[in-house]
Amino acid sequence: MWHSNQHIGGQKTEPPNTAQPTFEIDTGETEECPELADVIQRVITAETDNFLELARMADLNPLVDFSGAKLLGVNLSGLDLSGANLRRAYLRGADLSDTDLSGTDLQGATFGGADLSGAYLSDADLSHTDFHRASLALANLSSANLSSTNLSEANFSSANLSDTNLTNANLTQADLHRASLMLANLSGTTWLKSRVEEARFSKNSGLSEEWKLDLKQRGAIFED
Repeated sequence: MWHSNQHIGGQKTEPPNTAQPTFEIDTGETEECPELADVIQRVITAETDNFLELARMADLNPLVDFSGAKLLGVNLSGLDLSGANLRRAYLRGADLSDTDLSGTDLQGATFGGADLSGAYLSDADLSHTDFHRASLALANLSSANLSSTNLSEANFSSANLSDTNLTNANLTQADLHRASLMLANLSGTTWLKSRVEEARFSKNSGLSEEWKLDLKQRGAIFED
């Protein structure tokens, strides 16, 4: 369920702290716009926590109206959000497991501690995004743009990172066990203390011989 404590016109959300969350509305401002006040009340009292249903109640399009939105801890598991504009969205701690985010604009978004295990992120723009300590185990990120992204301590075990752009990405202490990084652009990528046992590499651009030797010594598999 959305948690609303903002003034009118905002689209910020917070996760519920209890089974019956408390909502605070600035009635002084909503009095000037009774139609919006009615929409807010319907969302607050709705007997559902389904994100898409709540968005429809508020007459919001999930594919275009949540750029920059605060969606802290929201449950988006299994939804089809392919092609959505979620640029700079705040999704810390959110559940996006098995969510279709293919082709989505997530540039500058925050996913710290979020669960994206099994998510489909092929062709998504994830540049300048924060995935610190997020779980992307078994996720499909093929051909995604991960340039200048913070992936430190993230879990990419068995994830598909083939043909991704990881230019200047930070993979410090990330778990890449059995991940596929074939054809990925690894220019300027940071690998400090990352786990790469059985991770597969092939025809990667931008990877120095020094890093290649280091990754091999840590159990990475190079097929070229």
